[in-house]
Amino acid sequence: MMNSAINRTKCLVYVILLIIAVLFINIMNSSINIADTLKEFHFATNNRIHNMFVGSDTKFYTFHECSNILDKQFGPSINMYRGLINTSYVTNDITHATYCLSASYCTRDNKLMQRMQEICPKILVVELDYNPRLGKDLLANSKVHYLLSNCRPQFFRPNQDICVPLSLKTPLKCAKNTDFTRRYVASFVGTIYVNSYGRHRYTLKWLNETSDMFIKFTCNEGSNILGMKSHGWKYLRTACDRYKSSLSPSDYCHSLNSTFVLCPGGRQPASYRLLEALMVNSIPVPYYESFDSKIPMPFHRVVDWEQCTKVYTEIVDVERLIQSDKKVITGLLKGCSNIYQSHLSSFEMMARTTNQELLALTRITASLNLLQ
Repeated sequence: MMNSAINRTKCLVYVILLIIAVLFINIMNSSINIADTLKEFHFATNNRIHNMFVGSDTKFYTFHECSNILDKQFGPSINMYRGLINTSYVTNDITHATYCLSASYCTRDNKLMQRMQEICPKILVVELDYNPRLGKDLLANSKVHYLLSNCRPQFFRPNQDICVPLSLKTPLKCAKNTDFTRRYVASFVGTIYVNSYGRHRYTLKWLNETSDMFIKFTCNEGSNILGMKSHGWKYLRTACDRYKSSLSPSDYCHSLNSTFVLCPGGRQPASYRLLEALMVNSIPVPYYESFDSKIPMPFHRVVDWEQCTKVYTEIVDVERLIQSDKKVITGLLKGCSNIYQSHLSSFEMMARTTNQELLALTRITASLNLLQ
């Protein structure tokens, strides 16, 4: 009897162990399957993202109604929009588009905006005004991305929008600098603002001590002149009048025959001088107010600006930069040339760089979603 009970107990133990072993094997197999599934999902997702933004389906759709709205409009936003819609990245077939491309003026047309919301996978809006008019409903819409030149925190959404260069007011007709020897070491010609952003520009006068510097101010805005008179800023008014009266039509191109082209912020941190400097093979020097020091450079997610320039907020740092040795300057000139040719030399290249930025944003969004 005792032996029989012992045998039954042994059998029961063996059965339990066998069940545990089977369960363990099943759990291990399930874990492997789950891991494989996750890997496949990750691979497939990356492929879809890659194909969406890098493959042949990387296209923008535009509405002819938007072009009609912009027919008699002018300005940086309009210039950028018109340039982008004439690139190979635009399609006339909405089914082949990953984004609809619009200008900010067009988003104010309720009927057109409703159509965009209904048929566009996502919407890319060009807004390069110094005081961007961003609709609250659009800012809350994850489908909408802005191309902004004014990337101050109150306008720019780090995980949603793209910082772009401020486009030129008019086509630049100055010759490209082709050798290391330049007429000037550093230069700036521009307006001084006294009643708004951009007053820090006047600190550039401290660089204007030698003949190899070209710093000239123009105070061509009525509000500035009135502000100077009301505040008794005779020294600034006199400086502006003197420089303005001494300017000649060729001075601006002469000023760009410079190793460093100073690009101080005005009404917004961005300056069209950044593009001008790169176009003539000079080194742009973004010079911002101290509270703008963290504002990103154009296309900052994909462009390595460290090889060319960075944001400066102190005049002593600018002075130190322009006194760099020949080896440092040669390296910066080469880096700036590489950036211009690879990302900014045409609207076609800007459209390509915009797509690279959108891919980077997609990866950021995917990573944030996984963390939630």
